[in-house]
Amino acid sequence: MKPLQKSVAITDLFSTHLTQIIEDKTEENYVKTGFDTIDKEIKGLQKGELVIIGGRPAMGKTQLMISLLLNIAKNHACLFFSFDFDKELLLNRMMFC
Repeated sequence: MKPLQKSVAITDLFSTHLTQIIEDKTEENYVKTGFDTIDKEIKGLQKGELVIIGGRPAMGKTQLMISLLLNIAKNHACLFFSFDFDKELLLNRMMFC
């Protein structure tokens, strides 16, 4: 069982965390998405995190994930789940992306 941690004001925690993000120049914990705006703002996706894209129907969620997958798969192993499309339709979207 972990020992209880001391309480910390959220403003102090936020300030410390923001400073760490700004000063963190290492890119080794991040995976580039291939989207320059995203990579510039958040450095990419953090390794080991689960990313879930949500939205209303026909908003482009699957196409966004396919674009991310194809960009990331150039340098990293990827796993993609889709409950909306069968494998042939996903393959078609990947081929003509």
